[in-house]
Amino acid sequence: TAGFAALQTLREAGFKLALHGHRAGHAAFTRPERHGVSMRVIAKLARLAGVDQLHVGSAVGKMAEQREQVLENIEALKMPMKGIKPAMPVASGGLHPALVPELLKIFGVDAIIQAGGGVHGHPDGTEAGAKAMRQAIEAAMKGISLREYAEEHSELKKALERWDDR
Repeated sequence: TAGFAALQTLREAGFKLALHGHRAGHAAFTRPERHGVSMRVIAKLARLAGVDQLHVGSAVGKMAEQREQVLENIEALKMPMKGIKPAMPVASGGLHPALVPELLKIFGVDAIIQAGGGVHGHPDGTEAGAKAMRQAIEAAMKGISLREYAEEHSELKKALERWDDR
């Protein structure tokens, strides 16, 4: 774990690395009612320090936040800031193929969906889980329901049997 100064040092060193920002521990700053700082501010500070991508919550899954808060965090990463490039929002925390349509509604297509358990937890293993995630994305992008798309995509069908309606 490193702070903003470490991120800035890495960025300024010019290593040409993608810098990933995780928000582990953010709740100590963002959840107290009487003091603290919002995740939106943390997202802006991370951008200023040079982060390329940052976890912003998901509004779905096991670590869901309020949709409005997630949208504010996404906006903080993408809004114009003179001379500062946008950063990619990252969704994670209990994500799986059944959640993809809602994730795309919230995040759009310029985002990272980290679905570790939703890939590796597939009944037929990791490769099938990766295919199921891709199939869910394809279905959502084409405006086809996951159930309908799963009729001809066995990996997605098994994923929905495992996770849908949870």
